[in-house]
Amino acid sequence: MDSSAPKTIVITGASDGIGAAASRLLTAKLLMATPEKGAAQLVRFAQTEPGVDWQSGAYYESGHVARRTNPQARDADLARRLWERSEQLVGVAAA
Repeated sequence: MDSSAPKTIVITGASDGIGAAASRLLTAKLLMATPEKGAAQLVRFAQTEPGVDWQSGAYYESGHVARRTNPQARDADLARRLWERSEQLVGVAAA
């Protein structure tokens, strides 16, 4: 499975007044995605073929391969340690 840029998904929101509502709306438009947009990339991965429609192992942002990634995303030792720690935390080891 490839990666997709994380975003906060907006589900619902209550208003505390016009100023608060406007602030939330602006923040939502700039930083957040609707549930439909949040799921769209995963649906695309599931419905299409790796190597043909998308590049396996790539990091995606807004439906396209990201131009820049954090160097930690390519750190194999860090990935291994994260995987091992995750196994410890959930109490399950990979086969």
